[in-house]
Amino acid sequence: MRVLIDTNIFIERENFHVIPENLRKLLRILNILKVQILIHPNSIQEIKKDRNEERRKVCLSKIETYPLLKSPPDPNEDEMFQRKVGPAVNERDYVDNSLLYAVFRDAVDFLLTEDKKIHDKAWRLNIRDRVLSTDEALSIFKRSLPKE
Repeated sequence: MRVLIDTNIFIERENFHVIPENLRKLLRILNILKVQILIHPNSIQEIKKDRNEERRKVCLSKIETYPLLKSPPDPNEDEMFQRKVGPAVNERDYVDNSLLYAVFRDAVDFLLTEDKKIHDKAWRLNIRDRVLSTDEALSIFKRSLPKE
């Protein structure tokens, strides 16, 4: 199983602060289940644009430890997708659409994000059950743990 994580989840996990308990539990469960956690190449491009040089260097050094989603499908080539989610008005929208499109075209099984705009777009695409918040993912994946 393959789970794509949004930049907001990556930063929540890798920043210099205590990781929220729900995210700690989820990541432990994903490790137990041997779920592959992936980063979209466009997320790296988003981090490269961070104006804070020190934070950018730290984030880039950490994000390189994650496997990349190879050859992700391009949302710009799908008119129906574009009609449903709307055009990207800025770089962040383009990255969000790219992440969603990876789920929409089954390049990954799930997208983990706390971004409300992405969740709204997932409803329009009828993939809401595969675009999960941390709490939703924790609830779903906890049920997959083997009984002790």
